[in-house]
Amino acid sequence: MRLWPVITLILLAGIVGGIPYVAGEVAEQRFRTSMAALTEQAQGTCTLSYDYRRGWISSWFDIECLLDPSVAPDVDLDGVTLRGDGRIDHGPLGGVPGRLPPVAARIDSEITVAGLPMELPKLLVDGVVELDGTVAAELRLDAFEIRDPNVGSFIRVEEGRGRLRVERATGIKEIRLDLPAIDVELEDATRLHVRAIHVEQTTRPWILGLEIGSALVSVEVLRIDTADEFVSSRGLTAEIKSEADDGLFNAVAHYSADSIQIQGESYAPSSITVSARRLDGQSLAQMQQGLDDLMDNEVPEEMMGLAVLSVLVTQLPGLTPRDPEIGIDALQIQTPEGPVTGRLVLGTKGVTQQSVDNPLALLDHVRGTADLSMPRQMAVRLLGLRIREELVVDPQDQGQPRPVLSAQTQERIEGMAQQQIQALIQQGWITERGERLESAAILGDGLLTINGKTLPIGDFGGFVQ
Repeated sequence: MRLWPVITLILLAGIVGGIPYVAGEVAEQRFRTSMAALTEQAQGTCTLSYDYRRGWISSWFDIECLLDPSVAPDVDLDGVTLRGDGRIDHGPLGGVPGRLPPVAARIDSEITVAGLPMELPKLLVDGVVELDGTVAAELRLDAFEIRDPNVGSFIRVEEGRGRLRVERATGIKEIRLDLPAIDVELEDATRLHVRAIHVEQTTRPWILGLEIGSALVSVEVLRIDTADEFVSSRGLTAEIKSEADDGLFNAVAHYSADSIQIQGESYAPSSITVSARRLDGQSLAQMQQGLDDLMDNEVPEEMMGLAVLSVLVTQLPGLTPRDPEIGIDALQIQTPEGPVTGRLVLGTKGVTQQSVDNPLALLDHVRGTADLSMPRQMAVRLLGLRIREELVVDPQDQGQPRPVLSAQTQERIEGMAQQQIQALIQQGWITERGERLESAAILGDGLLTINGKTLPIGDFGGFVQ
């Protein structure tokens, strides 16, 4: 009987000693499974390599991603490598004593960039693996400053922090990032100042690699100064929400600005809301896969536009049978002359397989509405910019300063813009209400009606075919 305590202690020691080994084996299996999936996803973007060294109570890993120069042809990425090094503690110290609920392991890692002419700071990742396989991590980017004394340029970034959580059971991913400030000055004295950048996103897997969820990006201050222009804005926000309903994809995106100053003129508060409704999920997934394949096959740049159009047209029939819609739900831009408002909705209604096979018949199922209202003086200004490009040779493309137009030339351009607008009013395409211009359009049954003037769209059939 006196042997039982000794036997019990031996059994407990074996169990406790074996747990780290088993935990390490499970961690390695999950690591290699994740790397295999990541290697496949990274094709065409980078060449991925990794190494995993498992110990009894701790393991170490190295990941290298050699960027493909084709990712950004205008930037020299030859030899640029992303590297991740880390340690996984799955022994007695890996459980993070005192934490409830307990965790299976702790991860400490750092991500660096090599091959650039300047040295960037490390991204530090401190996280845990919970008992159900969920990963939760804290992110930290140290403050840094890079200067080029030869030309006086610099980039300064304050310390940034974030959080990441990936649930193994559901695939839900949550991320939050906060960056207090970024300041950049280029060789030509152009300055960029950004303050209080906030990003948060929550997504979950849906169909064939597609994800749905929500995202929010906000910037408290954004200012750009050049030698002769400046743009300043406050309270910039972009919010996107997507959801699935019976295999259909629905999304709404809202963009807004509390304040926008361009050369001292105010263009805010302003906002725009865009949406997509009842898009078939399977077709969207196949469309995304087709676009990914184009990137993997390194299609020549001069052919990329045609190749993308081919993918979109191929998947278009799958998107139409469920009466999808896309559009601008609301446009509101405050200008010095007054508000610009508008709305646009395009979609299909009652599409059958027979009409899908006949492009001309498909046009009869396209539905749309649109309206736009703006101050006349703003219309004159916008039209004047286009006329200016046609009349004046702008040497800015050759790096020369923008020429200053004489008062006579400016008056001529404004007069031409006024004449063109007046002609559209007389023809009935635009309605004049006081100092504002308005126009409304309806598309349906193969007809386009603008301000009561109807045009058949069958003449576009040659283009569609």
